[in-house]
Amino acid sequence: MLHGCIPVVVIDGVHMKFETLFDVDSFSIRIPEADVANILTILKALPEERVRAMQANLGQVWHR
Repeated sequence: MLHGCIPVVVIDGVHMKFETLFDVDSFSIRIPEADVANILTILKALPEERVRAMQANLGQVWHR
């Protein structure tokens, strides 16, 4: 996260520890376990603007 790497979560039905404090979806990607075979296609399809926005949001939360 410190270097702008967007976390990719591939665990169904699990909530992240700080989800009540942060909008986790604003700086991470959730991929259903059933779609893990398509992970590269899913990640490559992310619009560059969304990636940049998530990286900017990482800057607000990485230190916590």
